[in-house]
Amino acid sequence: MLYKRLGNLKRAETIYLQVLGIRKKVLGEMHPEYALSLNNLASLYADIGDYARAEPLYLQALEIRKKVLGETRPDYALSLSNLAEMVPGELGDYSKAEPLYRQTMEIQAESAG
Repeated sequence: MLYKRLGNLKRAETIYLQVLGIRKKVLGEMHPEYALSLNNLASLYADIGDYARAEPLYLQALEIRKKVLGETRPDYALSLSNLAEMVPGELGDYSKAEPLYRQTMEIQAESAG
């Protein structure tokens, strides 16, 4: 994250990929920390506008979180929110982002209350 914030995106990508590989090997592909690594890498790609690379990673993280944690957890809501933020940039269609944001807000409200 530090390299990403400093604008050294190539170095950030390299480290994100290393962490992803380590977590996959040590924890397996159905672990929340592996999903976090997918999310982080997807976020990097989305930030640079490479939505074709970001979207499948976000979707994979979402699916892992759904299966492992359930659809009512804040981590699942985060994955929904990340997809919602990416959709308008990728497709230019805000109507596709709205249901994702709504579901995110419902989960967050349930988690808080």
